[in-house]
Amino acid sequence: MKDEPDRVLLKFIKQTTMLHIRKANIADATLLSRMGSETFYESYAAYNTPEDMQQYVNEHFTIAKLEVVLQDAVREIYIAEWNGEPAGYLQVSPKASEEHFPGQKALCVDRIYVYQKYQSQKIGAALMNRCIQAAEEWSSAYIWLWVWDRNPRAISFYERWGFIPFGTTTFILGTDRQTDILMYKPITAG
Repeated sequence: MKDEPDRVLLKFIKQTTMLHIRKANIADATLLSRMGSETFYESYAAYNTPEDMQQYVNEHFTIAKLEVVLQDAVREIYIAEWNGEPAGYLQVSPKASEEHFPGQKALCVDRIYVYQKYQSQKIGAALMNRCIQAAEEWSSAYIWLWVWDRNPRAISFYERWGFIPFGTTTFILGTDRQTDILMYKPITAG
């Protein structure tokens, strides 16, 4: 059959394509600074002023800021690599909110970003699975996060994972006050 070499090649490509998720360490501060800035710009630059975007990036994605986060014993960052290339990352912390989850342990998704060119590769799903694993490791009853109310793609992603809206909060991006939706997912020990 004439198509057979193409099918064999596609099968080989699929078998050799690898997704690897690893815990970040202090040596990854520069990489995470770049990834954080680039994925944040990819996600939000079209909807915000350049000044507000730059101010936020300057406050949250500096190497020095990320070195502090990476040295924090309670926050964890996981880097997803697709065929050895950085593709996305997840930052979580066991932030319990007495206001929202009184007396309960809860894991907060501080950041979950995937480069646009990798978004069809199920990397977000792999990072969310790692998040659920972290919640179970920390005996968390819930995972919670906030997502911009004008980001329907992210909202839909979280809803598919069983996250439920439970309120809103104000998010300051530079000088712009925005509304984020608070969402949570109950965790049942597996």
